[in-house]
Amino acid sequence: MHAASLNYRDVLIAKGLYPEKFQLPIVPVSDGAGEVVELGPGVKRFARGDRVAAPLLQQWISGEASYEMYAHELGGPLDGAPSHGQAFRQDRHQDLNLHA
Repeated sequence: MHAASLNYRDVLIAKGLYPEKFQLPIVPVSDGAGEVVELGPGVKRFARGDRVAAPLLQQWISGEASYEMYAHELGGPLDGAPSHGQAFRQDRHQDLNLHA
């Protein structure tokens, strides 16, 4: 990751004021951007060096967000954007290619 955004949600989680409580410890920060450094087998949408962004809801591709999607949020319950060695799927929204 090259950049991260500290959101109000992140502050609430850190202060223990967020309505949902997460298993601690957790790496905070919901949003981030960086570049692809490694590719898994079968990845075709991206190449090394592509710039990508990782938004809050990892499984939200389009349309209305469902309650189930909130089980896959960065910064709680999943470790946040600045965690070392993040791995993302190519078929999810977080793999937004910023070259387009």
